[in-house]
Amino acid sequence: MQNERRTQPNEPVAEAVDATVELMPNISRYQAALVMARDGVPKQVIRRVLDEPEQRRATDRREAHEAHDCESEPTGDKPAS
Repeated sequence: MQNERRTQPNEPVAEAVDATVELMPNISRYQAALVMARDGVPKQVIRRVLDEPEQRRATDRREAHEAHDCESEPTGDKPAS
């Protein structure tokens, strides 16, 4: 059974997590944890982000999905003749 989240995303925390995730290819897990802690991310969220990235609430992934959907929809514009 999959765990359900019972809280709403906290925008400042989500932004801090997203910014740190962007840095992660260039920094260690320890450094990522320090950055998130400095930015006020709760310890349990830091642990989840680092240990279970697939469980992360990713606003950037959601936005990327929405942007992809918009690109694939026809615009209704006709080619210039």
